Amino acid sequence: MQEKIERLSKWFSGDKQLPFSLDINPTDSCNLHCLSCWLRNKKFKNLDSKAYELSDKKLLQLIDEAIELGIREFEISGGGEPLSREVTFELMKKIKNSKAKGSITTNGTFFTEDTIKKLVEIGWDRIIFSIDGGNSDINNYLRGKSFDKIVEDIKKFNEYKKDKPELSFNTVISNKNYNRLKGIVRLSAELGVGSIKFESLTIHSKIGKKLELNRKQIEELQQNISEIDNLSKELNVKTNILDFMEKEGKKNDFSNIVCYEPWYHLVIKTDGSVGPCCLSDDKAINVRDMSLKDIWFGSYFENLRENILKGDFPRYCSICNVGQVSQNKLIRQELKK
Repeated sequence: MQEKIERLSKWFSGDKQLPFSLDINPTDSCNLHCLSCWLRNKKFKNLDSKAYELSDKKLLQLIDEAIELGIREFEISGGGEPLSREVTFELMKKIKNSKAKGSITTNGTFFTEDTIKKLVEIGWDRIIFSIDGGNSDINNYLRGKSFDKIVEDIKKFNEYKKDKPELSFNTVISNKNYNRLKGIVRLSAELGVGSIKFESLTIHSKIGKKLELNRKQIEELQQNISEIDNLSKELNVKTNILDFMEKEGKKNDFSNIVCYEPWYHLVIKTDGSVGPCCLSDDKAINVRDMSLKDIWFGSYFENLRENILKGDFPRYCSICNVGQVSQNKLIRQELKK
């Protein structure tokens, strides 16, 4: 965090900096059918991710390019399920060979005992398991049959690891689990999972729309947030649940702007398009045509930064989630120091 804040401070002083972190999505294919996923939208029914995925060679080349550019943190995510592509394990190895920090978000269904051992051996930093329920009934309804496998994986990681990788949960709050979040906190403590990032529901489809909380359910969640937070502290599980109570103002001073991602963060989507965050859906620039350095210091990102400073946000900012708001709040606090 300290180096990230230092780089952002230099931006504030007019000294343009290289990106600090990179998200890369290897695939949009997935073996599960999570109800809240963007893939449930009917227009993606016949989507063939393999038709536009970057090649193994290109993905490995991009990791090398990012390392040379000074990237310190990598997040492998999706899209789809990143571990459904074999090259993902090679990407993870390359990242750790560079001494950078690596995190992956996964549904947990592709781990084997052998890959778990290897990830412990290379010192992979963090595994984020997507899980939406404290028991198999809730989780498997929302995400598919992954609960038992996730529990099995976590026990195996705990069997082989000393400190790394850090294990975490990612939970989307819907009308099927909003009143059972304590169960996820208890499961986390029981399995030795140190943190939970709760995410607000982004509606991508008619199926997702049916999971939306109504006014009464939102009020009920608000009333229970303090209890969830107290239980988390009691069980020594870090969560961002309090951020669901807070609202951010929009000011144009650099130490108060809503989003800092275009000043430190790059996301490479499955098709090679590049943006500042996971919600970006702009196809204007692509790693097939430009280097990461040229993209970062090019007109697209320059215009994006200028517009955000003026309070003029891209359309995808309207669906920003609590996880990203939490990260930007933390950065804002550190910058003010």
